[in-house]
Amino acid sequence: MIRSFARARYLLLTVYRRSRERMLPLLLLLVGTAIIGSSMVLSNGNIAVAIALTGVLISLAITMYRLDWGFYLFLGAVLLFDQYGIPGFQPVTLSVYYFSNLNLFYLPGASAAVLTPMELHFLLLLLVWLVVLAMRKGNVLVSVPVPYAMTLFFLWFLFSMVYGRAKGGDTVIAFWETRGILYLGIMYLFVPQVIRSVDQVQNLLWVVMITLCVKSWQGVFRFAGNGFVFAGIDTFTNHEDPVFLVTLFLLQFGLILFGGKGGQRRALAWMAFPNLVGFFVANRRAAIASFGAAGIGFLFLLQPDVRRRLLRPLAVIGLVFAVYLAVFWNDEGVVGTLAQQVKSTVIDDPKAISYRNYLSNYARKIQDYNLAMTYRRAFVMGVGFGMPYDVHIIMWDPLRHGLTLYIPHNQVVWLAVKMGAFGYFTFWFFLDCFIFYGAVQFARLKSPYLQAVLAICILAIINQIVVSYVDMQLTYYRNMVYLGTLMGLVPAIAEANRRINGATEG
Repeated sequence: MIRSFARARYLLLTVYRRSRERMLPLLLLLVGTAIIGSSMVLSNGNIAVAIALTGVLISLAITMYRLDWGFYLFLGAVLLFDQYGIPGFQPVTLSVYYFSNLNLFYLPGASAAVLTPMELHFLLLLLVWLVVLAMRKGNVLVSVPVPYAMTLFFLWFLFSMVYGRAKGGDTVIAFWETRGILYLGIMYLFVPQVIRSVDQVQNLLWVVMITLCVKSWQGVFRFAGNGFVFAGIDTFTNHEDPVFLVTLFLLQFGLILFGGKGGQRRALAWMAFPNLVGFFVANRRAAIASFGAAGIGFLFLLQPDVRRRLLRPLAVIGLVFAVYLAVFWNDEGVVGTLAQQVKSTVIDDPKAISYRNYLSNYARKIQDYNLAMTYRRAFVMGVGFGMPYDVHIIMWDPLRHGLTLYIPHNQVVWLAVKMGAFGYFTFWFFLDCFIFYGAVQFARLKSPYLQAVLAICILAIINQIVVSYVDMQLTYYRNMVYLGTLMGLVPAIAEANRRINGATEG
């Protein structure tokens, strides 16, 4: 009797467990369908809301399963989706409105919905991380590089926000101005808490490589669809994409020069063609300049003997490039595109360069003059965020282009105008301290792969600063999230190197 009861109990438990395993996916599917269906009804059939909720549910499931996987998904979304559109194109990567306030597209009329889907996505990551941090014992916070320099800069940054508001600045505009740099600080603090091992660093870089290759192919297909010419279209990619591609080129150079091996080096070789074409069709002078500056910085990270071996091939490349410039200096066809970009950078004669490039150069000079005059007036404290810079030479109608009176192209000088001399010092002090810390860690590395990765973490700063000197990319969300992520990888690299050195000594 007892054996029969035990057997029956065992059979019932087995049936229950198997039915639970089969019913759980069905239950989740039903709940998800109910949520999506309800959203369609409440939003009057807005399909964008339903798609967004589907993405949220998938992201929630992945993040709850593995926090680092959730972060890979987040960074992939940041790099894949577009913050700004390109005239002549309306891709799916823009139609998601990942970087737009919810009240603009998803919840029209809800004035309080000023967060973006990207921000909600990150808040989900933050919430899961806090839960994990509270539940796991012995889960300590990872310290970040140069914490005092970082704290000094962001404290003054926040002070400049308050100072601008106290002087009568526009709070909404101040929020637009500061959002990107705040993302940089958040990523700088958050990434080390999630990405802690070499495997996680590798996985993250796979996401970066794949998403940026997709963006390159996106530009290639647009270029092909336009007959392989630039006629009527200035660029076939987002302004940020070639800046990101520079880091992939530097990673590829690092893996080759340092002797790194593995799947990522082979993958970058296969991706080289679409990435180079994607970089070319981006047609951005700022990205070309930043590539050159970061490349020079890369030479200083090399061993003297390696650097000497590179001088001859670099001299040959320089000679070939000089010949190319001489031959195509006045050629405005596709082949001469790069030559025209260089030419418009060093020459301002409207008869020698395109009207578009001349107007672009002229506008930047006017902005630089206005910024310089504003800095002379308020060089100690700056004007604060939310306050416009002084306009001594007027080029735009303020009613049509009001934001240009707050956010100019030269965002390196813009920070000096907004934060004053001391705030500007804290900005450079933070970046210089980080670069010095990274260079010290680089000298201690023994792994070729870690050397290549740390190189792009350091050089990404040079890349971004050069671009931001002529283009408004310190306020671009994608740039700041990506730069903060690369800077946040340094603690994981340093810890991995300590383990390698410890294993070697042991």
